[in-house]
Amino acid sequence: MTPEFFMSLATIVGAIGYVLYLWSILRGESKPKRMTWFLLASAGWYFVLGNSSLDATDTLPALWVNAVGATLVALLSIKYGKGGWRTTDRVALGGVILTCLVWFTTEHPIVMLFSAAIVDCLALWPTIKDVAEEPESEEAFPWAVTVVGCFLNILALDVTMFQTWQFDTAFTPLYLFAINATVLALILRPQLIQVSPRVKQTQKKV
Repeated sequence: MTPEFFMSLATIVGAIGYVLYLWSILRGESKPKRMTWFLLASAGWYFVLGNSSLDATDTLPALWVNAVGATLVALLSIKYGKGGWRTTDRVALGGVILTCLVWFTTEHPIVMLFSAAIVDCLALWPTIKDVAEEPESEEAFPWAVTVVGCFLNILALDVTMFQTWQFDTAFTPLYLFAINATVLALILRPQLIQVSPRVKQTQKKV
């Protein structure tokens, strides 16, 4: 299978993930935080700009889907989401402004990608904290589809696995996979905790 195949598959799966999440919001099963998703949308567009500057064409289509999807979630959150203006939101907003200034002053894509990742982490922190306390506040399936899409986007890198990866090109797909997988793991934590004792009991019987 070629990198182009994984690129197309990652783009399609990423789009499906956002469609499912948008549908989950409309059904009232997910309550996105307004400021969080506006900040995530900003970070998403920074990822697009940074990777475009690097000519990272292998992973760019999926990043476009991520940016557009996050923007749509942000717009829906105005009506269906939660409010709030936390300290992390203010810090992340400052990071967005700083990233913008860095981009216009240095025009260095690597600096922009790191700054965007920091903003993305800060923006997701309230969601991570909430799902750690109340896993049912987010539906697992859309996040699971997003994680699969992020993994496929890693496979879309047109370089030899673990040998000739260029860090600047690989950074964004690896980061997005890690952060989304973290959220998914926290959502699924109650089920994983329930499964663990059963596995141990089975092993004892064997």
